[in-house]
Amino acid sequence: VPSVSVVRLSDCQIHGHFTIDLFYVCFQGSKVQGHLSVFCLSMDPSRTSLRRTLRGHTTAVASVASFPPFLVSVGWDEQLILWPKPSRWSFFQKKEVKPTRVIGGHRSYVHKVLPLNDRVVLTGSEDGTIRSFDLGLDDLDCMTQSKRAEVHDVSVNDIALVDRFTAVTACSDTTLKTFDCETLETKTTLSGHEEVVNAVCITSNGLIASGSEDKTIRLFDPRSGVSCRSVVKGHKEGVVSLKSVGENTVAAGDRSGIVGIYDERQSFNLLHVIRGHTSDVLCIEKIDDNLIASGSRDRSVKIWDKRLNYACLKSLNDHESWVTDVKLLPNGELATASVDCCINIYS
Repeated sequence: VPSVSVVRLSDCQIHGHFTIDLFYVCFQGSKVQGHLSVFCLSMDPSRTSLRRTLRGHTTAVASVASFPPFLVSVGWDEQLILWPKPSRWSFFQKKEVKPTRVIGGHRSYVHKVLPLNDRVVLTGSEDGTIRSFDLGLDDLDCMTQSKRAEVHDVSVNDIALVDRFTAVTACSDTTLKTFDCETLETKTTLSGHEEVVNAVCITSNGLIASGSEDKTIRLFDPRSGVSCRSVVKGHKEGVVSLKSVGENTVAAGDRSGIVGIYDERQSFNLLHVIRGHTSDVLCIEKIDDNLIASGSRDRSVKIWDKRLNYACLKSLNDHESWVTDVKLLPNGELATASVDCCINIYS
């Protein structure tokens, strides 16, 4: 920084946000503005603030994901949108961020987008199909050359990666199906649930965990066949979200607004019940080893701290409708998707 050799940060009030390799700062009360490289940062969730709102979908945004260096989203408008990389969203620039690309292909609501590698994303839709889009192609080729497979007769509600070659779907026909990520051919069908399967995740020990409207979580071992390994009961309403949030720990959200924390090592024993949402917990995200975020039909995103017995550190209430997804971005920010057609970015 010109004319300044040493700046004591403790003497300055800092406002800023994270990018992948820079921390933008403005020193109030001085003439100094610049960039500082930061090697060790502590996250303070209580200071989380809305940085930017992305508008491009014409109806509900159902899912959002980091697709380095970009952000990708899908929605009920049957579209997949690729957004500019976050490092180009200047903290001081207030003009609207426009989509980089808008791609169609599905015939109904798109519920899930899942990056497979640095070129390809998988999507699951209400039309019963999964699609594979190569975003390295131009828009027309990407749409026309996308691979498509009808894996279910009804809605595909969620997708998770089992490994680099295999993914698994959760579906409204009460089943899950594993499929080859390259060919999209079905490998196995996992049965056992009695109602719609809303969510699926892969636990830290490699099991497939599924959550259903039948109020249960079922565990399947993809290495040992198609039979259900165990059934976890306890929720009084349908399970609508699942996320592996730590070593041997899984979080499950249900329609009553409860988030249950389970221990994989002890037959999925319930460790803790988090209360705070007033309606369906539609999404859960791990922020770090101690913090998790949850989004709800009550329009809020809440951040919980394991060290404080899962106390709520912050409630973000900027969306005007259900929060359908929350994702941690590589630059340390949170992206939230909503039925209000918006994606909010929080620093």
